[in-house]
Amino acid sequence: MSQRIRLNVLYAAIQAFYWMACCPIYGFGAAFLLDLGFSSVDIGMMLGVSNILAVLLQPPLSALSDADKRFSPIRIALLLNAAVLASALLQMVLLPKGPLMAVLWTFMATCSFMAVVFMTAVKFQIDGEGVVDFGVCRAAGSLAWGVLASGLGFAMERFGIRLVPFSAVAASAGVLVLLAVCGRNAGRVGAQAHSPRDTAGQASTWPEFIRANPWLMVLLVGTALVYLHHSMANNFGAVLVNNVGGDNSDLGLISALSAVLEIPGMVLYSRLEKRFGARSILAFSLLTFTMKSIALWLAASVGQLTLAFSIQVLCYGLFMTSTVSFADQIVRPCDLVKAQSCFTLVTVVSSILSSFVGGALFQALGATPTLGVAAVTAAVGLAISLISIVRIKLVREEAAR
Repeated sequence: MSQRIRLNVLYAAIQAFYWMACCPIYGFGAAFLLDLGFSSVDIGMMLGVSNILAVLLQPPLSALSDADKRFSPIRIALLLNAAVLASALLQMVLLPKGPLMAVLWTFMATCSFMAVVFMTAVKFQIDGEGVVDFGVCRAAGSLAWGVLASGLGFAMERFGIRLVPFSAVAASAGVLVLLAVCGRNAGRVGAQAHSPRDTAGQASTWPEFIRANPWLMVLLVGTALVYLHHSMANNFGAVLVNNVGGDNSDLGLISALSAVLEIPGMVLYSRLEKRFGARSILAFSLLTFTMKSIALWLAASVGQLTLAFSIQVLCYGLFMTSTVSFADQIVRPCDLVKAQSCFTLVTVVSSILSSFVGGALFQALGATPTLGVAAVTAAVGLAISLISIVRIKLVREEAAR
């Protein structure tokens, strides 16, 4: 087996198990907690706190990974996924209610949110020659999510909610095994076990990085506003499905369909980027995200809600892969982890807003008006994002001159 195939299989397996671990947390967390007696406001508070903690802790971890060889993306990813496994195991065994469950679930979600950027950076650590196709490997994660979600919703109806933390435990264990193998063999199969920071140049501090990339910061604000509805749909999927008369089995099918529909964009991304460029694909994905937010707002039945989620085929897969490429193109290699973490933090900030604001709005106004607010917010964010993408291109051209 060639090095190229080995690296792609290894990284695809890592992505598959990681996103299987995320599925019960993101996709079924609300259903799990609602069944334990938590309200939408309670769930929003837990999600909000976990995301705030991730926002506060991820930047220093990213800076540390850029600056210190001892804290490679693989090592940090190992620690965070081990924490997810430990918390999920306690939830599965004890199945507590009230404050203890809130603490355990919030801690698990925090570590899972923080791990995203380092799971992406692992690719750059093991792939010094650029032979790993990130889009295809990330598609394996979506496929794994879809397979798990399609069965987990039905299984919950039959066997109970304890299957949610059990799924997280099993998948996290797979992540740990693969990351351990990856760490031991990085020097042989990758790029001498280096991190992105090992390339030429001195890594910037966060204040220096922000000052050097002002339009990127504006783009992140716009992208967060567009992404808000997606976070709401993920965090409160059970609320959306219940609003149109569905149940947990419908939630599982919709979650599985959404995950599978992410795959084409991820698999085809490399070819699309060669023709259209990362900037154009990113702009298109934000436009289709906005279209999806409007469709979710207007959905009045399970069938219409399913069709609205089907727009995922044009947005999420392209968004995730284009942000990875875009970040790689607009910063120095020594600042790569910080650039990747910026787009990850966008999703986290959106989740914070959707958790606190969305949870309260769902409780006070209901699902349909709340989704209307999210659609308007997405339209505003789209305008900001498109202007920023153009300005980033002009700024780089001026720098080149």
